[in-house]
Amino acid sequence: MKITKSLLKQIIKEEIQILINENVGQNIKTTRTTSLRSGPMTASDVLARVPAGSTVKLIDDSQSNWLKVDFAGKQGWIAIRATGKAEKKQQQAIDPKDTPGPDASPAGLAAAAKG
Repeated sequence: MKITKSLLKQIIKEEIQILINENVGQNIKTTRTTSLRSGPMTASDVLARVPAGSTVKLIDDSQSNWLKVDFAGKQGWIAIRATGKAEKKQQQAIDPKDTPGPDASPAGLAAAAKG
């Protein structure tokens, strides 16, 4: 089989989608009451209210601020800030190599540079 540029692009796109959606199927608890919406924006219709402490099943987490979920048999979108996932996404975005060590004071940095 010959690998064409378009085939390679399709394979890469599928692999990225797998990585993005690695948490699909996971149950998530809401940390606050939120709206289940028809689309990933506040202007979308409200399908239901999801009480704080509810369990939702993750369907898609590819949007930066929204999660597509199943709640009580209805599929829709909730704001990521209504779950603990927002903090996890922020933590994943920070590369530990880019953060200073325990002594990031000017004196500590100077000592490390000499060292």
